[in-house]
Amino acid sequence: MEAVNKGAYEAGAESVGLAIQLPFEQATIPYVKKSVVFIFSSPRKVMLTAPSQALVGFPGGFGTLDEFFEVLEYYGARQNGKGAGGGRGREFWGPIKDFWRSTPARPGR
Repeated sequence: MEAVNKGAYEAGAESVGLAIQLPFEQATIPYVKKSVVFIFSSPRKVMLTAPSQALVGFPGGFGTLDEFFEVLEYYGARQNGKGAGGGRGREFWGPIKDFWRSTPARPGR
């Protein structure tokens, strides 16, 4: 998320950081003009996604993966009216499950 904040900062736009309070997390980056710190991750994810009209994901760490799948699950279940358990949910989740099962982990990449 540093790239987004840096781009906004350099363009003179408002740059808001939505941080989470974790024991070993880094401090707020210098490109953030306003910062909101969350104790729990769920409200932070809502704040990151609620005003969005589109979401773009790029490779990252476990936090990125966690946020990606939570957003995918929430919006996917909302769009098809089902969770991952059945009905149209299987149709929606099938491709990502196939991808997940068929893509080997590559350590060091």
